[in-house]
Amino acid sequence: TKGPQWVGGGVVFAPKPRDFSQKINKKMRDAAFASAFSQKIAQNEVTILDKIELETQKTKEVATMLDTFGLNKRTIIVTAENDPTVVRCANNIEKVSVAEVNLLNVCDLVENKNIVITVDAIKKIEEAYV
Repeated sequence: TKGPQWVGGGVVFAPKPRDFSQKINKKMRDAAFASAFSQKIAQNEVTILDKIELETQKTKEVATMLDTFGLNKRTIIVTAENDPTVVRCANNIEKVSVAEVNLLNVCDLVENKNIVITVDAIKKIEEAYV
């Protein structure tokens, strides 16, 4: 009654959970990040701001900021440290994400068409990769 040929029996080739992740060297990971970031700069897809100041904590302000720069495709906003007001204001806009510079990775750079980054975040990237 436990055999797979019986009703209520077992499954012949049941799915088994496997981990397909692969290890990548630190130097290779850093080189991939630098290459992706320089590619974005070469294609003029990076917008640099002194800092992101929001007068009122409204989504509309972030939306108008992105419209003034003409960023209507997938965009990531990169800040130097966690800024809850920017996260809250940009959270409700479709195709816009906010990331801290410490948590930025190659997938974020490749997935998003445009990057809005602050000067402080660029300094942190230069410290880490140069």
